Amino acid sequence: MPKPKAEQFLIDDLVIDIPVWGLTGYLRERLDGGLYEGPERALVRKFVRADDRVLDLGAGAGVVAMIAARIVGAEKVVASRRTPRCARPSSAISAGTGCTRSS
Repeated sequence: MPKPKAEQFLIDDLVIDIPVWGLTGYLRERLDGGLYEGPERALVRKFVRADDRVLDLGAGAGVVAMIAARIVGAEKVVASRRTPRCARPSSAISAGTGCTRSS
């Protein structure tokens, strides 16, 4: 049986796929405990309003961008990742938010 290429985690109500190659012990602990980007998620919920535009530099797994997209609409969110191998958002994350990938 082949090993999975990604593991799924539930953050808020988002199911995210994290590539196995990127999972460290610390990251797994944060994801399992629902703590991943906790302060950032709280700030987005507190300060981002429906008429804002959001630029997420260093988007990581895209969780903060997806939460912002639910508030302002996906068309008003730009998320950027430095690492090309992380550039494609998970369909599990982007489903229901209207988010798409652009190269």
